[in-house]
Amino acid sequence: MRRILFLFILIFLILQVFQPSRNTSTDILKTDIANMYNLPDSVEVLLTNTCYDCHSNNSEYPWFTNIQPIAWFVKNNIEKGKSHLNFSNFGEYDQKTIIKKLNKLSEVMRQDKMPIKTYKWYYKKASLSSTERNLIANWAINLKDSLERSATTNY
Repeated sequence: MRRILFLFILIFLILQVFQPSRNTSTDILKTDIANMYNLPDSVEVLLTNTCYDCHSNNSEYPWFTNIQPIAWFVKNNIEKGKSHLNFSNFGEYDQKTIIKKLNKLSEVMRQDKMPIKTYKWYYKKASLSSTERNLIANWAINLKDSLERSATTNY
């Protein structure tokens, strides 16, 4: 039993050497959604505090993400989140994609699908009230509608 425990501890310690890269950047890109569109302050604060950790190029990491295999799990969640929506690179999306992403953002806010439960578990500020969810959802739909109207008048 001691050998198994020793082996487990040894493997755990060896795993600590292999830290994944971190999603950190201090740059605020021209393509960031806040630079592309006029966001109400309340929406910008909510997006920054609740969404940007997984959906931008700059994440804040709690202390326990220095422990393996938790760091790999968090890195995977961030990469998955950024693959669906990246607010830092929002301006790089084409108009059709932006409209789809805004529609999806509104949908996941209304259906309480984001942020994911594990994120809310360790980051209490990420728990949004229904009022805050509706604020983000309505803003996203209004921007989507505005972009669709401008797209049809440009043709």
